Amino acid sequence: MISHTIFVCLYVHFGIANSFYIYERNSVGEINLTTEAIPENATIVRIQNNVIPVILVGDFKDLPNITELLLCCNGIESIEDSSFALIPSLIKLDLYQNNLQYISSKMFLNLVNLQGLYLHKNYIDRIEEFSFSNLSSLNTLWLDENRLENIDAKIFSDLVNLKFLKLNSNQMKKIQGRSFENNIHLETLNLATNDLEVINSTTFYNLNNLEYLYLHQCQIRVVQENSFSDLSSLKELWLYSNNVDSIDAKLFSNLVNLQVLKLNSNQIKIVQHRSFENNIHLGTLNMANNDLEVINSTIFSNLPSLESLYLHSCQIRVIEEHSFSNSNSLKELWLQQNKIIILPDQLFYGLTNLEKLFLHRMEIKHLPSGIFKDLVSMQELNVQENELQTIFESVFDAMNHPNDLKHFSIGGNNLVCNNSLLWLKQRSWINSHVKGNIICSDSSSLSGSALAGCSWDEISDTSLAINPGWYFHIY
Repeated sequence: MISHTIFVCLYVHFGIANSFYIYERNSVGEINLTTEAIPENATIVRIQNNVIPVILVGDFKDLPNITELLLCCNGIESIEDSSFALIPSLIKLDLYQNNLQYISSKMFLNLVNLQGLYLHKNYIDRIEEFSFSNLSSLNTLWLDENRLENIDAKIFSDLVNLKFLKLNSNQMKKIQGRSFENNIHLETLNLATNDLEVINSTTFYNLNNLEYLYLHQCQIRVVQENSFSDLSSLKELWLYSNNVDSIDAKLFSNLVNLQVLKLNSNQIKIVQHRSFENNIHLGTLNMANNDLEVINSTIFSNLPSLESLYLHSCQIRVIEEHSFSNSNSLKELWLQQNKIIILPDQLFYGLTNLEKLFLHRMEIKHLPSGIFKDLVSMQELNVQENELQTIFESVFDAMNHPNDLKHFSIGGNNLVCNNSLLWLKQRSWINSHVKGNIICSDSSSLSGSALAGCSWDEISDTSLAINPGWYFHIY
C-alpha cells in the first residue's frame, strides 16, 4: 500500500454538521480500499482519484450512516454484488469516470433510499435485467458517455419515481417500445448523440409529465406519426442535427405546452400546412440550415407566443405574403443567407413587436415602400450584402423617431448615388451617427466623395460603395 493523505473537515449544510471525509491519492500507485480511518458516524465520504480496481463486499460494512458516497475517478473495473447493501441510508452514489463495463442485477441491492445514481463516463455496454429493481426512490440516473447499444424494455420499469435520465453520448441504435412507460414522473430525458435513426410511435409512451426531451445529433431519419402524442407537458424538444427530411402536420399536434423547438440542421424540405397550429405557447422555433425553399402562408399560422424564429441558411427562394402575420409576438426573425430575391409587400404585416430583422447575404434587389411600416419596435435591421441599388425613404416611414432603429447594416450593396438617396444625407438621426463615410465610387466627379459632403446639385446617377462590414449606429 502506498502512502496516502486523509483530509478531514467539517461540512455544514442548513445548520447540520456532518463529518465529510476525503480520501485522495497522494502519489502514483495502487491502493487497497480501507475505510478503517473513517468514523462510524460519517455521513458524506469522498474517495476519489485513487487506483482502486475492485469494490468488494464488506468495504463499507462499518459505515451504516453514509448518505453520500463519491467514488469517482478511481479506475474501478468491477463491483462485487451487494457491495453497498450494508449502507441502506445511502441517498447519493457517484461512480463517475471509472472503468466499469457492465452493471449486474445485484450491484445495487438494498439501496431503497437512493435518490441519485451517477454512472456516466464509464465503459458500460451491458446492463442486466432488474439491475435497478430495488431503487424505488431513485429520481436521478446518469448513464451518459458509455457504450450502450440498446435499451431493453424492462431496464427502467421499476424506477417509478425517476425524474431525470441521461442516456446521451452512447452508441444506441434502438430503444424498444414502451421502455419508459413506468417512468410516469420523468421530467427530463436526454438521448442525444446516439445512432437511433428511427423514433417509433411507442418510444415515449405514457410520459405525460416529461418536460425536456433531447434527441439532437442522433442520425434520426424517421419520426413516426404519434411519436410525441403522449407528451402533453413537454416544454422543450431538441431535434437538431439529424437527417429528418419532412414534418408531418400532426407530428407536434399534442405538444400543447411546447415552448422551445429546435429542428435546425436537418434535411427538411417539406413542412406540411399548419404543422405548428396547436403549439400556441411556442416561444422559440429554430429551423435554420434546412432545405425548405418555399415558405407558405400557413406554416406558421396560430403561433401567438412565438418570439424568436430562425430560418437562415434554408435555401429559401419564395416566402408567401402574410407568412408571419399570425405571429404578432415575434421579436427576432432571422432570414439571412437564403436565395430570396423578392420580398412581398405585406410580408411583415402586423409584426409590431419585432425588434431584430436579419435579411443579409441574399439576392434582394428592392425593398418595397412601406414594407417595414408595421415594425414600430424595430431596433436592428440588417440588409447587408444584397443587390440593392437604392433604398427609398418611404421604407422607413414607421421609424422616424431616433429611438426606434439602433442598428442599420447596409454594407455590401451597390447603391446608386442619386436623388433617391438624398434622404440619407438629410435625415439627422442617420447622418449624425454614421460610422465611417458613404463614398460615391463611380467615375464621375463625385468619385471618392463622401455623400455627407455632397450638395444637392452634385448628386446624380453615381454608384455608392459601402464596405461590407459598414453600418449605421443610432444611439
